[in-house]
Amino acid sequence: MHSFFDRMRRNLFLLLIIICSFSAQAQQRLVEQVKKDIASLKVGADDYRRAARKLEPALNHDDTKDKADTWLLAGKIRFSLYDAMMKTRAAGKEIDKKEAATALLEGHEMMAKALSLDTVPILDKNGNPVIDKRTQRPKVKTRVSGRIVKEELTHLVDFGAAGGDLFMDKQWRKAYDAWGVYCELSQSPAAMKQKVAAPDSVVGYYRFFQGLAAYHAGEYDNAVARFSDALAKGYESKQLYDGWIDALIVIGDKQALWQVANRAFTRYGASERQYVNILINDYLKERKYEAATELLARAMELHPDDAQYVDLMGQITEAQHGHDAAEQYYRRAVEIDPDNTEASFHLGNVLYTRATLLDRSKDDRATALYRQALPFIEKAYERGLRTDAVRQVLSRLYYVLGSGKIDDL
Repeated sequence: MHSFFDRMRRNLFLLLIIICSFSAQAQQRLVEQVKKDIASLKVGADDYRRAARKLEPALNHDDTKDKADTWLLAGKIRFSLYDAMMKTRAAGKEIDKKEAATALLEGHEMMAKALSLDTVPILDKNGNPVIDKRTQRPKVKTRVSGRIVKEELTHLVDFGAAGGDLFMDKQWRKAYDAWGVYCELSQSPAAMKQKVAAPDSVVGYYRFFQGLAAYHAGEYDNAVARFSDALAKGYESKQLYDGWIDALIVIGDKQALWQVANRAFTRYGASERQYVNILINDYLKERKYEAATELLARAMELHPDDAQYVDLMGQITEAQHGHDAAEQYYRRAVEIDPDNTEASFHLGNVLYTRATLLDRSKDDRATALYRQALPFIEKAYERGLRTDAVRQVLSRLYYVLGSGKIDDL
């Protein structure tokens, strides 16, 4: 009896081995069949789509999923699908650009998987990695890595173009990934060896666009990192600084914000008020009035007819030396731009404050000054500057001058 069951167990064990063997052979035959399917020169985009679906089981089966050849074939199918769609596009026909770009990215991911599986450590007789005496790194052996790298480099420029298509389709993260592949691949040792490496200026350009894609995707830390990379590669533009500053404002990195704004101001002068405002606000918070005054003086030299810079100089002067010292700047700002609401309020407030001091000492000149202040405060209020400070001063002016308009506030 025991002998019978022992034979049954042995037979069952052998049957399982045979089944597994057939399964492994079936998966390998599947891989080989897909290779034959795409060997024809007449294969088109639909054929590559079918081939991708047909190969799918092999990517998940235990007997083929850990083989570099499987993933190399899968990546080649995706690359070939992209190439076929690009031929259709070149012929003037419409294609699904998102599908094409996605196929290219998927192809890269599969090639990367193949590369990792093809890189196998060389072991000594004890099973330990053999160390290269020159590099002090484990020695490895490869079989299809050269083909993988060749496929990748053949599509180098395509990654840049695909990023553009994805960006225009608002596929921010995929655009970021496509440009990232281009940047990494274009300056890899293999690219240099094949003499297809991109110069730093081109890589910097793509890093900038990566930063924009990350910003749109809400990945502000990545945006900051890529803008920094772009500058490190020599790419510099006003748009770079603007995007960089916006991302830094979102993440709240005040130190980096000041540094970038300062560099932007140094590079582009006072052409962008945002740079000056960031620096000035930081100086004022730290009570660095001398530095703020020096910075604004530079801005005013470059743009003497900019009312906002002149008004800002008045505010700094007022913080240091009081209302009377600041009046000349407020008047100049209003002369340059009569519609500047901030300057109009500041000038009116100087006159109002002086009138209040005269009023306290029962000086008859107070009323005249109140009347001088009123139109400036009214203009600021009517033009939309309706802060609590403006309402308070205007209300007080209407009261002391006996105006019925006080009921309208």
